[in-house]
Amino acid sequence: MACPEITFTEVDPAFYGRLLHQAVAAGAFFNGLSVKYEGVELNWAYDEPSQTLHVTCSKKPFYASCELVESHVRMLVEKAKTGGL
Repeated sequence: MACPEITFTEVDPAFYGRLLHQAVAAGAFFNGLSVKYEGVELNWAYDEPSQTLHVTCSKKPFYASCELVESHVRMLVEKAKTGGL
């Protein structure tokens, strides 16, 4: 069962680039709109014209709650927002 979608607005291309760099540096593997990281699979869709990122967890280990996955995604976004690499 998928988790609720997480939506981020005001994601300009420079910020999105930092976010991708941060995710890959953390060990995420991107394949089109699918992202895999430590047993978690995310649907990851960036709409550049509206500067919106939609992230939905489609698969996770049984011991990881949707809230835990969302928390990690939000931490990654916040780190990229502040320019942390």
